[in-house]
Amino acid sequence: RVFDNPVGAYRNVLNSFIQGYLTVSEKEIQEVLDDTKI
Repeated sequence: RVFDNPVGAYRNVLNSFIQGYLTVSEKEIQEVLDDTKI
């Protein structure tokens, strides 16, 4: 029952979003670094 604790649910969604964003950013940064090596 997610809606019993809206703040906790919101925080979980936010954390998931941040984790996903950081993971994607890391990959993109790594690709940019690889490009600059060439």
